[in-house]
Amino acid sequence: MRTQIQISSPVGSLFLVASDKGLCGIYRKKQPLSVSKLGSALAPNQEKHLHRAATELADYFAGRRKVFTVALDLEGTPFQKQVWA
Repeated sequence: MRTQIQISSPVGSLFLVASDKGLCGIYRKKQPLSVSKLGSALAPNQEKHLHRAATELADYFAGRRKVFTVALDLEGTPFQKQVWA
């Protein structure tokens, strides 16, 4: 299951999407999540990942952070995962 929240940033609104495993994405426009992937309530792990991502992004935009530690849960092809690594 995934949950998304909206945060404000210097580049406009950002939508953070997380699963129980970690942050799945950051978007500038609200992403439609399929009903099968959308949770009805914010699970504790999702809340932890979303809070950490929001805090780390705020630090980044304030010039206090260059390295991110939030857990990621990225889906992609083997090639995409190799590029991201």
